[in-house]
Amino acid sequence: MKKILFTLLASTICLFSFSQNDSIKAESGDWGFTVNVTGLINNVGLSTNKDAVGNSLISTKYFFSNQNAVRVGFGATVNSQTWNLADSIGKALVEVDSSVTQNFFSISPGYERHFLATNRLDPYFSAELPLTVIGRSKTQSTTTTTDATGVSTLQRIIQQEGGVGFGVRLGAGFNYFIAKKLSLGLEYNFTYQMLVQGGNVSESIIDDPSTGTGNSVFINRTNKQTSNTLSVSNVAVIHMSYFF
Repeated sequence: MKKILFTLLASTICLFSFSQNDSIKAESGDWGFTVNVTGLINNVGLSTNKDAVGNSLISTKYFFSNQNAVRVGFGATVNSQTWNLADSIGKALVEVDSSVTQNFFSISPGYERHFLATNRLDPYFSAELPLTVIGRSKTQSTTTTTDATGVSTLQRIIQQEGGVGFGVRLGAGFNYFIAKKLSLGLEYNFTYQMLVQGGNVSESIIDDPSTGTGNSVFINRTNKQTSNTLSVSNVAVIHMSYFF
């Protein structure tokens, strides 16, 4: 009888130790990616976090211990658009070539403190320092008119300084691991964001007619906007994470 009890006790201890060590949650040394889950049951989709001006961020995490992780969101956007239009007005052919260019870069370093609740439940607190750099914008338009008198062009170029956005984001949430290294979670955020856009604007208009003397106009002005935003999530963000 004693041998049977000892065998059962030893088996229970071994099984308990195995279940404790065979955790399905993210652990020290694990890397992961996070995406947001949007929509309802019939319209479920995945999306990314956004920076101060609405550009998408790739969200990553790294656990340097079982209870501590760094999180970084980063993204870069190169916006370059061109338009080409041609139309006849009377006996003249009018062609318009336009373009807009502007670049963006964002990074959001942060920290998470996790609390080892159960083998699947993973509550945490987080803090982030989002930073967005807005590049200089350039808008250019060239109108070419061809008629019986020849070819005339009208060129307009507008350049404006970019800007910067920075802030602080505090969050609280939890992950629930539905499979090994795969979790669904919720997160509430408290965010302060300051965004400064624009500044000096330079504009040049160059008129080169088919006949007569051309004309050039150069204009300098200031167009600057500053906004401060303090917000609390009114709905928890649902997210999915996978670690490896």
